Amino acid sequence: VKLRTGFDMHDLPWLTNLCLALQDEGVDRVTLHGRYAKLAFRRTSDWNMIRSLAETLSIPVTGNGDITDPVIALKRLEQSGCDSIMIGREAARSPWIFRSCHELACTGKSVLTVNLHEVFIRGLEYTRDMLPVEFHKSRGHRFSFYFCGNLAFGHGLFARIRHTDSIDGMIVHVNEYFETNPAETE
Repeated sequence: VKLRTGFDMHDLPWLTNLCLALQDEGVDRVTLHGRYAKLAFRRTSDWNMIRSLAETLSIPVTGNGDITDPVIALKRLEQSGCDSIMIGREAARSPWIFRSCHELACTGKSVLTVNLHEVFIRGLEYTRDMLPVEFHKSRGHRFSFYFCGNLAFGHGLFARIRHTDSIDGMIVHVNEYFETNPAETE
């Protein structure tokens, strides 16, 4: 079960009672996002709430919220005492974050060279090839919105993409961008 810390405020007693009831009913894992629902993406996640839940439950707890790089990921995992972490928006912006986290955890360092052009195209192709056509526009736009954050002039590229309905049209814009800005490939 994935849930937040409350609806219009953090509510640890409610959250604890709910999760204990879920555990008693056979739920085998709880994922907690450390912000309450009305905060949306404002303010930072409260990882103390995640820690409290991890200390209370006997089932695994996954922590979620504001994981933007491998150092933060491992720090949150250690400080919260949760069993695992979930990465949301950053997975669209930096799909290589999982490999970076793994390398940092295993070797103590993480240095990757990423071909942004190839990854951008691959992300759009996966969207086209793996999702029903009715999701292509919205999911292609959502992925592009986050991924364009990696590019110096990504705002201009996204402005063109958001007026494009097809994945193939989005790919044309991405290819044009990298032809004009080849230094941004890596």
